[in-house]
Amino acid sequence: MFNSDFDAGNGMENNANFSIPSGRTLTLGGLGLDNEGTLTMAGGMLSFSTVASAANINRGTFYFSSTVPFNLNGATFTNSGAMSLRGGLVSGAIGTTNY
Repeated sequence: MFNSDFDAGNGMENNANFSIPSGRTLTLGGLGLDNEGTLTMAGGMLSFSTVASAANINRGTFYFSSTVPFNLNGATFTNSGAMSLRGGLVSGAIGTTNY
C-alpha cells in the first residue's frame, strides 16, 4: 500500500497482495502492469501505460473498486486471470481482452 502517489516509469510487476487506497494514484509507464498476485482497487486510481509495447496484463486476481470507475484511457488490458468488478465499471477507448 502506498502512503503517497507513485509513478512507476517503466511499469510494475506484482507478485503479492497489493492495494491502492482511496486518495492515491499509481501511474504506470513503459511496460505497464504485469499482475501475477492480487491487486485491489480500494478507492484509489490506476493509470495504465499507453505505450504501444505495454503489456497491461492480469494473470492473478484483480479486484476493481465498487465506487471508483476504472478508465483504460486509451490503454489495452489483457486478462487471463480472475477479475471481480464488485459492482464497478471498466470503460475506455481501446478495450479489454479476456481469456
